[in-house]
Amino acid sequence: FIDKNYRGELSDSSYYGKAKEILTEIQGAIPDAADITTNSGLTGALENIYTALSKYVQNPTYESEANIVKSSFASMVQVLHDASNSLGEIEARETADLGTTVDRVNTILQNIQLNNSAISTQKNSLSTTDSAYVSPNELMDRQNLLLDELSKYTNISVSQNPDKTVNVSFVNADSTETQVVNGADTASKVATLSNKDADNKDTTTLTLTTYPKQPDGTF
Repeated sequence: FIDKNYRGELSDSSYYGKAKEILTEIQGAIPDAADITTNSGLTGALENIYTALSKYVQNPTYESEANIVKSSFASMVQVLHDASNSLGEIEARETADLGTTVDRVNTILQNIQLNNSAISTQKNSLSTTDSAYVSPNELMDRQNLLLDELSKYTNISVSQNPDKTVNVSFVNADSTETQVVNGADTASKVATLSNKDADNKDTTTLTLTTYPKQPDGTF
């Protein structure tokens, strides 16, 4: 009960922490996004255009006033270009971070399955003379740490089998679940995530790839 609630809160905390991090970066990339009262960035550029146009209306035949109007619009364009470049850098950085995160999640899933296999293997070796099963505490502790870390990246649902191996599912946005680790079948591959599309280009859409086990043991 405690593990389930802890992982749920950890998942929410990590989500909002990451959202704050990204939004703070975006806010920093857009001029005066944090404080629109300052006479800089977008606000300053708009005010300069307004001032230049007001003066130009009063003296529409003055070339100098026309040049000021032109210059004020050029400044606005430059401000927008700078913001666009900064946002592009943030997107590239977050896409790279997403790739690293996907790799780590896949590693965690694989380690959970390997740990399942070890726990299942120890079931017989740790049985007592009266066939009672002694839990491999060290392996189970390691499994808990892996599950805790996994919950930082996504909402998960965990169920335990009689031999102490675990089944792991991702909880989707619509509250349905997609199983990614089957503890009852420790010989199977785990599902893996990818942040690449069909053309191997970066994308923020995660595609879940599963490997169904065939009767002959292949996947």
